[in-house]
Amino acid sequence: MLKDSSGGDIGVHASISVAQALLGAGAIDEVRLVVAPAIAGHGRRLLDGLPPIRLEPLRSATSPKGYLLVVPI
Repeated sequence: MLKDSSGGDIGVHASISVAQALLGAGAIDEVRLVVAPAIAGHGRRLLDGLPPIRLEPLRSATSPKGYLLVVPI
């Protein structure tokens, strides 16, 4: 499986379909989320169509611009 192979971290930026595929396949062992202080418009949601996933926050911080950085697992 991908997460059991050697190598570094894999980052997925701006591709909800790749993130959903990896989450759905159980290939992710840590999720890092950045929550913007303002959201404009509407669109797809990261966890839509996936089985329930239990996330527990490990740590969080707020950037000087107001973004919430969350590391759940």
